[in-house]
Amino acid sequence: MSTTPIVPRSLRPAGPAWGRGSMAGFIVFSGYRPGSGHSEIFRVAPDGSGLVLLTFNEVNFDYAAGWLPGTP
Repeated sequence: MSTTPIVPRSLRPAGPAWGRGSMAGFIVFSGYRPGSGHSEIFRVAPDGSGLVLLTFNEVNFDYAAGWLPGTP
């Protein structure tokens, strides 16, 4: 069985998680913002559509999607 990437490999995607609440139905993951070298959090639909950058952090690295306790 082969796998097909749903986001560009240049993002170096890691740590995928199913979204919750307003992100339900999306995959949330960490990756590197093109041209910056900064790790950020992205979301994408399971079919690869709707890729969105959720964070934009020039100081620290955003390396894992997480949910606050009690978040649906």
